[in-house]
Amino acid sequence: AQTHHDQASAIWEKMGDLYGLLYGLINLGLLHNEMKQPDEALIYLEQAFQQAEIGKEEIAIGKVYVNIGVAYRLKGVPAQAEEYGRRAEEIFRDHSHLHGLAEVWGNLGLACVDQKKWAEAGSYLSASLETWRALSNEYGELKTLLYMIEVDLAQGNYAQAIVRINDLDQRHGRDTWQKRYPQLTELLNKHRRSLSEKTAGQAAAS
Repeated sequence: AQTHHDQASAIWEKMGDLYGLLYGLINLGLLHNEMKQPDEALIYLEQAFQQAEIGKEEIAIGKVYVNIGVAYRLKGVPAQAEEYGRRAEEIFRDHSHLHGLAEVWGNLGLACVDQKKWAEAGSYLSASLETWRALSNEYGELKTLLYMIEVDLAQGNYAQAIVRINDLDQRHGRDTWQKRYPQLTELLNKHRRSLSEKTAGQAAAS
């Protein structure tokens, strides 16, 4: 993926295609976030921000802010992640960009989780889930449900986490969605392991 993105960006730059280059840089930032390489992601995202400002592409600036927020969360700086999330939220609100709002509310929820701001985290994640469902976006819905399970685990609400996992599998068909979205399956399995470890530890303590 890195190789293809680099090749495409080089072509766009040579052609003077600022729009193509802009989204290529955003995708490279996203790619490095997915690879848990936030410092590298920020290099590409800074370049993307400069291109977006030149082209006055406000929605693109919002997307850059979203990914910068993700990078700062990966770096363990949730307050900075929340700040960039709020910047993106303001842009998406101004443009009534529902997809962007659903995405950034999920990220803001996680940034609040890292700061133990539980009520705010719950509000953001509920708003994200409702919007993804309104958009009939199954991937976004599933991802947000997994974020909610992460909140349950962080708060020690293990019974609620189990209910959410069972509901998720019943609502979407476990085998169907896990084949369709392997990355989300990996996250679910991580939650299952965490849940198993925590409940085992709880039982041992009892």
